[in-house]
Amino acid sequence: MAQGVMSFSRESSRSDSIDESDEPKTPRRKRSSFATRFLADLGPFHDIGFFVGSNEDDQRLITCHKLALARVSDVFAHLFYRPDTDVDEDEPIFVPDMSPLAFEAMCGFAYTGEMYVESFDECCGLLYAAKKYNLSEGLRNQCRAYLWANIYPNNVWRCLEFAMNNEEPALYQTALQILQLKTSKLLTREKFRKVSESCLITLLQQERLAIRSEYELYDACLRWAERQIDKRNLTNSRETVRKLLEPAFLHLRLLAMSDEEISQGPLADDILTDEEAVALLNREELGGIFCPVQDERMQPKVNSFETFAFNDELFLIHLENEYFENTYDVFAMAFSSSGDFHSTQLGIIVPTQIRPKDCTEDSYDEDLTVFLYNCTKGEMMSITRFRGSVPYDSQIEVPFRQQVELKCKRVRKVIKVVFHRTGTYPANYQLEEGKDSEFKVGNFNGQENVKLWHKRSYGYIHFCAYTVEVASIDRGD
Repeated sequence: MAQGVMSFSRESSRSDSIDESDEPKTPRRKRSSFATRFLADLGPFHDIGFFVGSNEDDQRLITCHKLALARVSDVFAHLFYRPDTDVDEDEPIFVPDMSPLAFEAMCGFAYTGEMYVESFDECCGLLYAAKKYNLSEGLRNQCRAYLWANIYPNNVWRCLEFAMNNEEPALYQTALQILQLKTSKLLTREKFRKVSESCLITLLQQERLAIRSEYELYDACLRWAERQIDKRNLTNSRETVRKLLEPAFLHLRLLAMSDEEISQGPLADDILTDEEAVALLNREELGGIFCPVQDERMQPKVNSFETFAFNDELFLIHLENEYFENTYDVFAMAFSSSGDFHSTQLGIIVPTQIRPKDCTEDSYDEDLTVFLYNCTKGEMMSITRFRGSVPYDSQIEVPFRQQVELKCKRVRKVIKVVFHRTGTYPANYQLEEGKDSEFKVGNFNGQENVKLWHKRSYGYIHFCAYTVEVASIDRGD
């Protein structure tokens, strides 16, 4: 197999654009053995070639063994070894719908049985190849796990579009939930200005978004339009901007904006006719291409989320990345600060999976890892692996592998959960009406009078448990 090296505005005063790397930091993995690499590199003995890529500039010739591909794909087995197919061994097969890197990753799996990718886009390509050529479901699920863990923050839009186009409902739902929960932050990233029109419209169609007002969406759409003008080399004029925004106007709730926002937005930007401007200020329906809804969008409410199982090898790679910059941040991480002079961190209480509709079992084998990280000192305090049979629709106590003493008054700590089982988990905890946080004393892992602390931002994690040896100045953890 041929080898390659992967290398991995509207700039208004009203919004801050952040230009950040689009790829998570993922270390390159070693091939499994010298023997498999030797087999893969037997270039003179390769008996099939592929021209892979959508155009001549990106296209590459990749050669390999027919038998290796046929062993893992019935599609290739039929193509190479059925008498009713017509494959000319002297001519390469054209594969215009894949990148060379993704095709090489597929060939690497055929030789080694391992998933080997270096970027989010490459993993999308490998999952596409696994579905197109009917490779194992295990490979597909590992691709999904890699993608799921790295959707946030840099790849939300890429995942949304890939999932829409390739019938991946769980990945699509995860990307959509992240967009709903982190809307304001994601709108300020430079990546947003490059999204497709279909992704933009999908965002605007949501009833629940984490925004302060509709003006945020309007401002973001205008920055997106100006980026499209540069990208397509269009004339920068009022007519061009309006034409680009017409699909967005069907969903932008201009009538929900305040008079001040209307004045500094649509009126100041001169993208409305005089009649439309008057109607907007009078809160009259604009008709035509404009959205008639006057109600503000509601804040997001995510009741459950999907997870994909990491195998141990992918999990070790995940540990080498930055601990707190991926999808787990959104669904399974708790931030808290200790207000006690001396406390001992005991563990957490988390919910178990929601039982699938077609499942007749009362329990399942849970497998997850809990991190306890001291942000004040920048060090990992505990890594706990929990395995065991647990009931569906319940909750479990996960004691830390070693109890951790905190002797500083204000210790910023982070607790994070990584899942090793595919399934659906509850995404929030119901607190008493009007309370922003909840504190109580209860039992944990056989100990009595343990402090149990919960905040709305915890989401999936129900309670953090700890004891206090010295009376605290203020309540909380």
